[in-house]
Amino acid sequence: MYSCQKIESTNPTLYKQVNSERPIETKILFEKDGLLIQKINDDIQQTYDIHFILENPTMNLTNIVNFDLVNLLYALNKDIYEQATIENINENEAIITVVMKNLFEDLGLPQYYYYIYMKKSIQNNQYIFDSRSILHEKPKIVPEHSEFLNIENFSIKSTVLTPHKIHFSFSIVFKSSSTTSVILSSFSDKLLVIMLQKIYKRLKQFIEKVVNNV
Repeated sequence: MYSCQKIESTNPTLYKQVNSERPIETKILFEKDGLLIQKINDDIQQTYDIHFILENPTMNLTNIVNFDLVNLLYALNKDIYEQATIENINENEAIITVVMKNLFEDLGLPQYYYYIYMKKSIQNNQYIFDSRSILHEKPKIVPEHSEFLNIENFSIKSTVLTPHKIHFSFSIVFKSSSTTSVILSSFSDKLLVIMLQKIYKRLKQFIEKVVNNV
């Protein structure tokens, strides 16, 4: 049975989901400047949770809570992502392909990509994006020698506090036995934090720039 438990944080709106039936280990990797990154481990899976709030007093932020958010993140972080494509099935479903830059080539690691089916749902004041990896084929745009980043589950929950203020919660889950999880655990969490900080700051600055131009 899953229960909702409050994170010990200066931000009262941040929560974590825990499984009360098996022991877990939770480590806060970063908590500063409105960004919270935590890592949750157990015998079955390894989860990275990212929480932050975006606010714009003159812009209806619900307009960006759709699949175009992927394109925005790609456009703001082309030093991290090599390319990204979205194939819209309908307004609530899409196929997403993202190719990462080969950031760790000097360490002998391959270039990675992920290929997912994502579905959007709306529950009260929450926009929820759930996804699953597509395993049966490799997209044509992906470089020949790149390797699949096997994500067990990737989800985005956007809680609309007001039309101008949204709490974003990203959750990335890997099976503890997967090759990807083993690779991730072999690196300092500091590298992941640096990359996520960069993505967050660019997105936040973009939103603030829109405010200043209104």
